[in-house]
Amino acid sequence: MCFTTGRCNISGKYHAKLESLQKELLQRTNGTVEYNDIADEIYRLREEKQNVLPEYS
Repeated sequence: MCFTTGRCNISGKYHAKLESLQKELLQRTNGTVEYNDIADEIYRLREEKQNVLPEYS
């Protein structure tokens, strides 16, 4: 649940980007395409989200 608009907006942006990357990761893992770059980006965004969102609590 979001208590501030800024937190909701930021959380939503991260959620949308992470969801998109996770879908692409699944597509790549089912094929023969390298996927380490997508996995690295997912980890980076999760960490960034953890660092940014406490500022809006």
